[in-house]
Amino acid sequence: MLENEDNGLTAVILPACGGMLVSLNMQGQEYLYSDVANLLSEERPKCGMPILFPICGRLKEDSYFESGEIRHMGIHGLAQYAVWEVMSAGESEENSYAKLRFCSDERTKKLYPYEFCVDLEYKLVGNSLYVFQTYHNQSEVTMRFSFGFHPYFCISELKSVEFQISADELWIPSKKLRIPAPGRFAFEIDGSSEYGAMFFNASQRVSLWDRGSGHRLEVSFSPEFPYHLLWSRPENHFVCMEPWSAPADAFHTAPETLTSLEPGQKTTACIGLHILDSASENHEKKRRRGL
Repeated sequence: MLENEDNGLTAVILPACGGMLVSLNMQGQEYLYSDVANLLSEERPKCGMPILFPICGRLKEDSYFESGEIRHMGIHGLAQYAVWEVMSAGESEENSYAKLRFCSDERTKKLYPYEFCVDLEYKLVGNSLYVFQTYHNQSEVTMRFSFGFHPYFCISELKSVEFQISADELWIPSKKLRIPAPGRFAFEIDGSSEYGAMFFNASQRVSLWDRGSGHRLEVSFSPEFPYHLLWSRPENHFVCMEPWSAPADAFHTAPETLTSLEPGQKTTACIGLHILDSASENHEKKRRRGL
């Protein structure tokens, strides 16, 4: 658990459960959607903040051709199932942090034929949680992949949620609609069991305002994440705000969007989760009054 004692913000990470964030709580208010039954099952994680690597989304027929063979890999890849190694953890006057690592082994190479290491540093700073990432190619050949995150945020109800995002295009798969992206976006609630919208060339920042709960959240991301997916199943009271480095099924439909690393190379990226609502504002007012 990472903790900011100054403002009561805590983050809980489960290294043995995909290395993922499962709670982001400020002063008793939980911002991440959790499903204990799912976490205790052998199903893929459908709550918290799963880590997507080496693919985002689903491959066509859960298969792809790489290194001379047809290979199979489920939705969102391998990292979400891995036991991550804790490299170090601690705190300073300014932040608390945990550094995790996930490396290839004989099991992963059957599904993804490369030697790699992924390093994550979760860092709690003020009202924000940052995730700094480094992806290493330890193979003797070029390694192709995509990467991203899948945070599930608690909401009162989907019809009360509005998003702000600057992007070039918006694609709504259920309507087969691709249009210039508006600066403000809300789902048109029509009784569907699932809602999704993909933004292209998103400008490194997406915010959410939930009129029902009063929560205001922001997800920031470095330029390595030009795609941003919004997704929800309304009956579960969550919405996902997902920065991706490439679209779904990129190995088949958009190989030019995959990240390619030469042997021995690495690439870095960062995302941030920021709490902007009254919980943080009220704390700041109290701090200024010396309470």
